[in-house]
Amino acid sequence: MVLVRSTIFALVTLQLLNSINCAPVNQSTSGTTTQSNSISTIKAIGTSTTTATTSPLTSSKTTTTLSSSTSKTTSKTTSKTTSKTTSKSTSKSTSKSTSKATSKSTSKSTKTTAKTTAKSSPTEKPDAATDKKTNADDGKNTADTSGTTGVASRVSVSTSKTACSNKKVDFTKNLGGWKEEYGSTNLYEITSQGLRMKLLAPNEYIPKIDNSTGLPYNLYEGTGPTFNPPNYMQYGKFTATIKAAPEGGAVTAIILIADNGDEIDYELIGADDQHAQTNYFWGQQPVVGVNGGIHDVSGSIYSQFHTYTINWTPEKIDWIIDGEKVRTKNMKDTCSGGVCKYPTHPARVQIGLWDGSRESGTAEWAHGPINWSKTKVISSYIKELTVECNPEYNTIS
Repeated sequence: MVLVRSTIFALVTLQLLNSINCAPVNQSTSGTTTQSNSISTIKAIGTSTTTATTSPLTSSKTTTTLSSSTSKTTSKTTSKTTSKTTSKSTSKSTSKSTSKATSKSTSKSTKTTAKTTAKSSPTEKPDAATDKKTNADDGKNTADTSGTTGVASRVSVSTSKTACSNKKVDFTKNLGGWKEEYGSTNLYEITSQGLRMKLLAPNEYIPKIDNSTGLPYNLYEGTGPTFNPPNYMQYGKFTATIKAAPEGGAVTAIILIADNGDEIDYELIGADDQHAQTNYFWGQQPVVGVNGGIHDVSGSIYSQFHTYTINWTPEKIDWIIDGEKVRTKNMKDTCSGGVCKYPTHPARVQIGLWDGSRESGTAEWAHGPINWSKTKVISSYIKELTVECNPEYNTIS
C-alpha cells in the first residue's frame, strides 16, 4: 500500500514537473520567434536607413533599393496625376474654347466696340504684305525744328509708297473687286439701287436690361456685312453714295481704318433721319467722346441717297456731305508736347452695316436696341464709290 502510494506520488510529481517545465519552454519559444521576427523586420528597416549613412557598400545597395521603390511610386503617382490633370485641363480648355466661340459667334462687333461703349466700327485684320511695303517711319510725327510752331511737324514723306488704286465702282453692276470681310454671301446682293447690305436677325431675340445702367440691350445681335477694297491708301479722297438703314440700333458705317487703329469715320444711325456723325481716332491712344461730331443732312438719310466724302491729307481731314464741307480737322490742332494725335497710317476704306444692340451704351447711342420681333432683315444700299489716291504717298494703279 505504501509502495502504491509512493508510486502514485512519484508519478503525480513527475507529471506536475513536466507540466511546469513544458509551458515556459513553449511560450518562450513562441515569444522568441515572434520577437525575433519583429526585431528582424525593424532591424531590416533600420539597417536600410542607418547603413545608408554609415557603410558605403550597404549604402549603395540600400540606395538602389530605395531608388527602385521611389521610381515605382513616382511612376504610379505621376500617371495618376497626369491623367487627372489632363482630364481637368481638357474640361477647362473646352469650357474656355466654348465660351470664346460663343462670344465670337454672338458678337461680330464686340471686337470693334472695344474702343467705346458709344460707337463701333469693324476692324480689318493686319495685312503683312502691305506692312512690308510701308516704310517703318510712315505715320510717325517728327519734332518740329523750325521753332515757329511749337508743335510736331507734318509726317515725312515715305520712301516706300503704299500701293493704291484710283477706282470708281458702280455697285448696281458688280462688286468691282471689293470683298465681304468674312466671306459671307447671304448678307448682300446686287440690285438696281446698288449693293444691298443685309443685317439679319439673330437666331434668338432676347431683350435685356443692363442692371448697372438701367438701359436696354439685346442678348444676341444681328449679323451684317463689312466690305473692303483690295488695297490700302495713305492720304487721298473717297466718296460713297449711300442710303442708310432706317431701324434704330442699326449702324451704316463708312470708314478709313488702319491696321494700327487709326480711323476716320462717317456713321449713319437708324432712327436719326437727318443727321450724319463723324469721328476720328489716333490708334496709339484712342479716346471716346472727344473727337466726334454730328451734322445736319438735307433730306432723309435712309429714304434718299446722299454722297459722303472724306478728303484726308497730311495736314487736315475734311468731311463733305453732298458737296458741302461740314467739318475740318487740322493736324496741327491735334498736337501737344511734340506729338500729333492724328491718323497717318495706310488705311482701307470700309463700308459695313452692323447691329449696335449688344451693349447697352452702344444701343442707346444707336437709338436701339433693334426690336427683332418686328423684322428679320434690315437693309442699306451703296450705289457707287470713288477712291482717289494721293500720288505723293501712294503708288497708284
